[in-house]
Amino acid sequence: MFKRKADINVKTNVAQFGFSIFFIHIINVIVMIVVGMLVENLKYIGIPVSDAATPVAVTTVCFALYILLVYLESWRTGQRDCNLAAYGHIEYNKYKPLLAALVSQLPGLVLALLSALPGDRGETARYLRYFYLNFNYFLLSFGDSFKILYFIPAAFPLITAPIAYHLGFRGIRLLDRLMFARNEGSGGAKKNGR
Repeated sequence: MFKRKADINVKTNVAQFGFSIFFIHIINVIVMIVVGMLVENLKYIGIPVSDAATPVAVTTVCFALYILLVYLESWRTGQRDCNLAAYGHIEYNKYKPLLAALVSQLPGLVLALLSALPGDRGETARYLRYFYLNFNYFLLSFGDSFKILYFIPAAFPLITAPIAYHLGFRGIRLLDRLMFARNEGSGGAKKNGR
C-alpha cells in the first residue's frame, strides 16, 4: 500500500556526498543573483536603499542559506548512514563528511593556493572570485590585499558538514530542540498530576 522511500537503501560515497555539497554551492550562487537583483531594484520602485545594502543583504542571506543547506544535507546523510551501518550495509567512516567537504571545495582550494603563489598577477584571483561568487562582496572588499582570506569560504562546509553529519548519525536534532523547547517545570507538574 505504502511505498518505501527510494533513497533509504542508497549508499552514498564520498564523491556523491561532495557533489551534493557542491550543488548547494551552485544553488547559493543563484540565490545570490536573485537577492542582489531584488535589493538593487528596490530604488527603482521608490524605496531608498544605501549603497551598502546589497553587499550586506547578499552576504547575510547567502551565508545563512549556505550553512543551513549544507547542515541539512549533511545531517540527512549522517542519519541515512547510521541506518545503513546499523544493518551492516556499510561501515562507519568518521572522516566521510570532512572528505566530502574537501571534494566539494577542491576547485576553490586549488585556485586559492595558486593565487597565493608569488608569481600570480591576478588572473587566478579572477577565476577564484567566480567560484566563490556567492561570497564575492566579502572577497572583493579584502581579497586582493589579504589573499589568505580566499581560504575562508572553503572553511564553511569544512566546519558545518562534519558537525551536522555526526549529529545526524547520532540522531540529535538541533532544530527540534530549538523549535520544541518547553519549560521542564510546567511539563513535569502536568505529568505527575500536581
